[in-house]
Amino acid sequence: MGDGALGRCSRHISLNPEQLPAPVLKKHQKYKPTQLAPAGSQCFHQGAQRGEHQLYDDHSWLSYTLPQQDLNYRPHFSLDMKTKSSKGLILHVAGRGVVSLLALYMANGKIKVSLGQNRMIEHKQKSNDGNWHRVEFSVEKSTFHLLVDGVRVTDGRLPNNEGSSLDLHNPVYLGSDLKGRTTKGHTIPMNSVTGCIRNFKMNDVAVGEPGGRHKTLPCFDGPMEMGTYFGGGHIVLGL
Repeated sequence: MGDGALGRCSRHISLNPEQLPAPVLKKHQKYKPTQLAPAGSQCFHQGAQRGEHQLYDDHSWLSYTLPQQDLNYRPHFSLDMKTKSSKGLILHVAGRGVVSLLALYMANGKIKVSLGQNRMIEHKQKSNDGNWHRVEFSVEKSTFHLLVDGVRVTDGRLPNNEGSSLDLHNPVYLGSDLKGRTTKGHTIPMNSVTGCIRNFKMNDVAVGEPGGRHKTLPCFDGPMEMGTYFGGGHIVLGL
């Protein structure tokens, strides 16, 4: 019942050591797996291992807890994303100071950054073409920046060096603002973009696995076999 996600499973074959030739037995005994699956399982999400996450629903989100001092001193975020959504949240984090919201989002197919009301910059070209795009954005003392595929847009301005007195606070979310707590009062989307995100970094350091998630799957970027794939659901077998 509830959300379900299927990963990729490796076939597990039980071997009888007495049936193995001596050289093979020697290698088998010395083998040490570099990564263990959960007990009783040979399944894992390959996409999650590569730091790739699929936001497949309007209400999908991932949450992260980042170092507070890095979050409030010249934060620099970067990620790769692909989507066909024309509108939706990509990243958002709330603040208690003069900057009450830092948000990366998409509107009319264009990637935008907002640091509160009337403080928005955007990439002029549409990026919702289903291809991977590299997105970087950062905050300085009196400016904030956005680069898409290495192309830098016109910087946004922060009066009175407001970027030096940020009071952003965890968690940092990729995807939707499910209860509207962060985006309330701001003219930005509340729902998530639908698509894939990978290589999420802060200050050029990978942030690791999320602390929480809702309605997400690994990304399937390569060839896939014929079969049935689930974006959340369950199977009932009638025996």
